[in-house]
Amino acid sequence: MALNHIIPIAINYMTSLIENVKGLREIFNDTEYERLAKARKEVIVTISDHISMIKKLVDEMVDERRKANCY
Repeated sequence: MALNHIIPIAINYMTSLIENVKGLREIFNDTEYERLAKARKEVIVTISDHISMIKKLVDEMVDERRKANCY
């Protein structure tokens, strides 16, 4: 479920935020851009970190299940 549903949805949302940040860059000066985009950029980093952690934990769980199935 995590690999097939949660991660793809998170990636789609992150992509939307990235497009939003790019749009802000196009229409605002540097000062306004930094003020408006700061929180969005932090969310992008957080989502990326969570995606990486979910993938790591799913891989670890699959490895442990394989080990358990051998016994």
